[in-house]
Amino acid sequence: MKIGDGFKARLEFVLEQVFENLSCGGDHEMRAFVARRLLKAAQAGTVKMDDLTRIAQDALHDALDVPKSTSDAEGRSEALRSGNRRVIPLSPSFSRPA
Repeated sequence: MKIGDGFKARLEFVLEQVFENLSCGGDHEMRAFVARRLLKAAQAGTVKMDDLTRIAQDALHDALDVPKSTSDAEGRSEALRSGNRRVIPLSPSFSRPA
């Protein structure tokens, strides 16, 4: 499924909604993780706002679910990169366009 500009705006809106209640707004690694989950769901055919919001919230929960010993932003980012938690592997096709 090719994602058009209008649908990209919908995904960005959902992403902003999910992070609006975090005091820091989410670091880059966390936002990228949630965005990849949203993109994967959209490419699989998920289009309803409620479904996309639930997927983004679940992804944020997963991103925040790191061992207590990695409480700082650097440690959390390392845990996100290293797979030190439940992560659905993503294919290279989900990387940011050049």
